[in-house]
Amino acid sequence: MSWEYKRALSAKLKSRFKHREGLNNDSKTNKRRNTREKTTVTERQRLEKNKSDPVLRANQQEKERQKYLTKKSKGIILPIGEMSPR
Repeated sequence: MSWEYKRALSAKLKSRFKHREGLNNDSKTNKRRNTREKTTVTERQRLEKNKSDPVLRANQQEKERQKYLTKKSKGIILPIGEMSPR
């Protein structure tokens, strides 16, 4: 496709959707942003709660250790001796 054809096509599409220009499509974006912010805040609160409680912290550390060991056994994480030189 030439750039001239693309430009003509985009102008044609813009004229087709002129009636939508007045609509505010930011509500969808704001909704996504708000839900993302809420989830990050709740996740931070959950992590803070886990860090403050010694039992939950130990459980979390054990889960992370198990994840690490499974990755190591699968070969996803390599020891330094097996890595290629840069």
